[in-house]
Amino acid sequence: MVIFTDVLGGLGLLILGPFVALTGIILGHIVQFRLKYVSDRKYRWLCYGGVIASYAALAMSLSVAAVSISPLYTLVSKVLGYSSSVDYTFSDDDDDYAGSWLRMHVEWSTARAMATSFIRKAPYRREVAAAKKALASAERSLGHEHPRLAANLKALADIYRAGADYTRAEPLYQRALVIDEKALGSDHPKVIADLNSLAEVYLCLGYYDQVEPLLQRALAIREKSLGPNHPDVAAGLNNMAMLYFTQGKYAQAEPLFQRALTILEKALGPHNPKVVPSLNKLGELYRIQGQYAKGEQIFKRVLTINEKNLGPVHPELAASINNLAELYRKQGRYAQSEPLFKRALAIREKALGPNHPDVAVSLSSLAELYRKTAREKEAAAMHTRAANIRIIVQ
Repeated sequence: MVIFTDVLGGLGLLILGPFVALTGIILGHIVQFRLKYVSDRKYRWLCYGGVIASYAALAMSLSVAAVSISPLYTLVSKVLGYSSSVDYTFSDDDDDYAGSWLRMHVEWSTARAMATSFIRKAPYRREVAAAKKALASAERSLGHEHPRLAANLKALADIYRAGADYTRAEPLYQRALVIDEKALGSDHPKVIADLNSLAEVYLCLGYYDQVEPLLQRALAIREKSLGPNHPDVAAGLNNMAMLYFTQGKYAQAEPLFQRALTILEKALGPHNPKVVPSLNKLGELYRIQGQYAKGEQIFKRVLTINEKNLGPVHPELAASINNLAELYRKQGRYAQSEPLFKRALAIREKALGPNHPDVAVSLSSLAELYRKTAREKEAAAMHTRAANIRIIVQ
């Protein structure tokens, strides 16, 4: 109730205060004009004082109104479900003219940021609303366990997952899995997709113990229905390996990566571009474990495949060059690392533009190399440019 009283009072001041003050200013100027040639200084200074007092009243009424209406900002923020992620606090010593304007600037900056976030999230909210409406309609017409309802559940869950709202996505995927299992059988390909989607949500939430059995089951279904050497089995192996890799269980991840790579090489050929992701994962595993000779062999092979299939100016080629350069930098082989970092930077600038985030990655890598080789001026220049790009893309 206090909030609404303050808001109403503030609105009254915002409307009536300026009106009264402006009336005083106008009357003061009229009187000033009338008394312009009056010789009595007492009346002239009285007129000037009235005008100044009217201007002061205008400023005061606007300031008080702004303070009174401020609870409305909080109330609207709560209704819309938004709140500022930045907390600004000021001491009593800041309660001066400069401090007031600083607080006003902060409040308006925060409000503008919130408004921008609200506008950017508008398409997401519309997608959620449309998917919810479709799901509710399907439930009314089909019931809560109809096989076709699973598609609506997964559509809404996919939107939540894309928006990183994993806690809302998880029960929807669970429901869809139960419906598909009942309607299609536990070994149907759609069940594999449900298991993988649910596993991804748990992975993003950090529930690793719940991820592993889902991925193991999906892999078992693939092996049973497709055979042990099918490319889709390699995808399941890579999923399991990535889970172990994320947890730092490298000894368990390595044989799975190797088996997936063997399946893909046999099915697609050793120089097929689809082999590259598995090679990159295995090379990264070796790099992290300090097995640099094995990692170098893998990354050189990736570079050869990409140069053959992608041409001289392609972002994925730049990534493979950067991986090899990073491996050399980790070993202190700066003379071999530097030209590769520069080549990757040139490709990214040409293919992606000078302000792309990947360009910032290359600049940061070069800056670190320059720092390691005591070239502080060059390192600072690279760091500054990388930081400017990150500011631009935010």
